[in-house]
Amino acid sequence: MQNVKYELSDDYGDFKKFLINIKDEFEASSSVIHRARNVLKVLDYQDKELVVKSFRKPGLINKFVYSFFKDSKAKRSFDHAMKLKELGVNTPLPVGYVEFYKKGFLEESFFVTEKCDYDFTIREPLLDMHFKNRRKIFKDFVWFTYNLHKKKVYHKDYSPGNILIQYHDCCNEFILVDINRMDFRSLQYAEKIKSFIKLWPDDESLSFMLKIYAEYSKLDQEKMVSDGLKWLNKYKQRKNFLKKIKKFMRRAKV
Repeated sequence: MQNVKYELSDDYGDFKKFLINIKDEFEASSSVIHRARNVLKVLDYQDKELVVKSFRKPGLINKFVYSFFKDSKAKRSFDHAMKLKELGVNTPLPVGYVEFYKKGFLEESFFVTEKCDYDFTIREPLLDMHFKNRRKIFKDFVWFTYNLHKKKVYHKDYSPGNILIQYHDCCNEFILVDINRMDFRSLQYAEKIKSFIKLWPDDESLSFMLKIYAEYSKLDQEKMVSDGLKWLNKYKQRKNFLKKIKKFMRRAKV
């Protein structure tokens, strides 16, 4: 017999039935928008388009950890979304989360938000040197990141695909997703710089953004850019090395 734990935001109190039956609804839907370790699908309920994130079933050790010592990724995503909403930081509107337990251990978990439309992610202007209003987007993004840090929000997976952008009225509005890995605390100097490094920018783009961030923060521009470029180079070297190791391991199994 499975036990169920769930929570809904105040605006979605009548979505209990949807959460309790979410496994059947999720399985029946073919509307996949992302499939990797976790799977995202779009489901319709009460005339609303919802994005449902199904987290990968935990292994034996994580079953124990998430059941007794640590919040599940679904619960953390919901709690973080509610906190961001409170702070005035854009993220898709949280509906709720649900966890399914078997014999006291976490089996499956789901996080649900309203579907959020966007025009592009930060990845596109990072990769396309001729992207329209590229520098304006970067300036706006730095301002967004600076204010995020001022609000003591540290997104630990600040990667290109997790930063959505809506463009309207000549303004760029940034929306955070994939928020289960997040701290709410003051950031150290290195953490502020490394937030930009995780975007995998080219040297020129990183230098441009760090100069603006240093200006907002009243920090030494030259030092911040120098440290940023040094850490970016190390970060890329380490990631590329790990990719080579994984590629070698895959070939060795064949």
